[in-house]
Amino acid sequence: PSFARIDGLRFTKLTAVLSGSATGTPQELVTWVSSDTNVATVASGGLVKGRKAGQVQITASWESARGFATVVVLDQVAKKPISPPALPR
Repeated sequence: PSFARIDGLRFTKLTAVLSGSATGTPQELVTWVSSDTNVATVASGGLVKGRKAGQVQITASWESARGFATVVVLDQVAKKPISPPALPR
């Protein structure tokens, strides 16, 4: 995708697709780069991990081809158990 959203400290998987390629793009040959590794990192294979809230551009390169995707990392919401109200005695 050219846009992805990650909730909190989760992952998303990006895939590079070379337009017009009959055999597909060999994913193991694609180089992935994050514009800000403080916000999100990207591993070989296109696995993006959110680190903190913000927006990054992920670049996928193979030979002379290059593609970009914007990834937005949202704040992780702290979920606390809700205590029931005290009953009158």
